[in-house]
Formats: sequence, C-alpha cells, structure tokens
Amino acid sequence: MFYCGKMLIDGLGVKKDAQQGMIYILKAADAGFANAEYLASQAYYQGNGVTKSNTQGYNWLLKAALSGVSNAQYQLAQKMVIGDGCPVNYDRATYWFGRSIPAGHAVAFKKEFDKAEGTLYGSPYHANLKGLKYYSQKDFEQALKQFKIVEKAGIIEGKTMTAVIMANKDYSKYNLKKGVKLLKEAAKTDPMAMYLLGAMYEAGKGVEADLAQAKSYLEQAAKAGNPEAMCYLGNMYYEGRGVDKNYDEAVRYYIMSEGQLTPDAAKHLAACYENGYGNLEKDTQKAEELLKNSYKNTTEAVLKLVPMN
Repeated sequence: MFYCGKMLIDGLGVKKDAQQGMIYILKAADAGFANAEYLASQAYYQGNGVTKSNTQGYNWLLKAALSGVSNAQYQLAQKMVIGDGCPVNYDRATYWFGRSIPAGHAVAFKKEFDKAEGTLYGSPYHANLKGLKYYSQKDFEQALKQFKIVEKAGIIEGKTMTAVIMANKDYSKYNLKKGVKLLKEAAKTDPMAMYLLGAMYEAGKGVEADLAQAKSYLEQAAKAGNPEAMCYLGNMYYEGRGVDKNYDEAVRYYIMSEGQLTPDAAKHLAACYENGYGNLEKDTQKAEELLKNSYKNTTEAVLKLVPMN
C-alpha cells in the first residue's frame, strides 16, 4: 500500500495523482507503518493530496516519532517549540530533540542553535535551554535570568522553572513557600507544573502530604499529555503506594505514555507482560524488549550541544 501510494504521489511510472496516492498512504499509516505515518504528516502540513490541517499533521508526526522515525522526532520538537498544530511545550520539545540527536540530528541542531536569534532556537527557546544548562550546573542566578526571558515571552515553563529553583535547597535564596506558590500558579496551565505538584503532595515534600491533591494534579497532568505523570500514576497503582494496588490501572497509565516510559515504569510494565498482569497477554519477548531499551534523560544530549557564551 505504502509504495503504491508513494508512486502515485511522485508520479513514478504512473500518472501523478496525490489524492489517490494518499488513500493508500493513510491505509498504510492506519496499519502502523512508520514511513506512512511520517509521509501522512508531511502531506497534511503541506496540503498535498489531502486538505491542509496542521493539527492532523502534528498527530501523524507524533505517531511517526513514537514509531522511531528520527526525522519525525526532530520535526516534532520543532513544531512543539513554535506551537504548529499543537500547544507550545518546551519540555516535550527538548525531550524529542534529545531522542533525535543520537539518531544523527546533532549537527542540524547545533547548526540551528548557533544561528540563535531570528530562528526557531532564538529567544525564548534559546534562553530556556541555557537556563536548563545553568540549572544543571547549579548556577541558579544565571538560570533565573534565562527563565525570566522565557516567562516574559508568555511561555509558562519559565515560571515553572523559576519555582523549581526557589524550592531547591541548594539555592542561596531558597524560599520554599514562594516556590510552591509559583508552582501552583504555573499548574493552572503547565502540565509539568501539575506533575511536580502532584509528586510533592504524594511524597509530602515541601507541602503537607495530601493524596487527594496528589492524584488530582497527577491526573490533570496525565490528561494534558505529560508522560512523567502517567508513569508516576502507573507506579502508584503498581506498587499500591497511597492507593489500592491495581495492575489494570497501572498498565492503563503505562500504555497511555506511548513508550515515553521512565526506568521504573518500564521495569513494572515488563513485569506485567511477563506475568500477564493487568489483563495483558503474557509476552516474554515484549518484556525483554522493554528492559533492553534505554530510558535515559534525553535532555542531557541536548544540553551538551548548548554553548554557554
């Protein structure tokens, strides 16, 4: 199906017919063929053979990225930076840049970043990455300056990261009360802030432990598409931590993350496949694949390419 569609779209050996070609491409994409998912994303963004729809383009781009297409991962990150067919989300953009870099996109990323101003990587995303790098080096004052640029540009992650710094005991001007206040403000719209607050309420760190509040924030974050929150909730149900142990719910949240698992979540999901927990059919091969995959923090790969001048 895919190759028939590609021939029709490109006019290779047949009369060019992008509309008919896309019928085949979409059938292949619906069947989970990664290259078809990627081609469908490009078609919708460009309006080639289908009615132009950036939202549909983004949806297919995400599917292709999850299927492991590195070009899709890189482009998905670009779309998330500018909000093309999706909400602006610097946190997930950095995640997907990090996924694409080991697959050969380091040079492209560095080249674009070095151009900085006036490009995709100019302020405020440029400032956000520099802020993250300063934060990783515990240069909190410099990090705050960068995150203020992000916040002034109307990007909520700037406030979230400012809150994180304020609540960090290593910061010389540590102010937990202010950090929690800012985090609650950011959590009105930022999935990452929702997740962080949920984790704080569950663990009783910085706030009084409150499982109802924890679940509320974590569920909001998961609903908003935050994979860390999905994995956190999955772990709570898998371990019976603050909730009744429920493998069905654990598996539901792990599957919801669509492969964007944390290390603990991957181990738990592997155990579910191995033992048939959560109504999963026993699948030792799937369990082994989950354990073999790398679940490193992809942000590190991105920050290595960020100059500090």
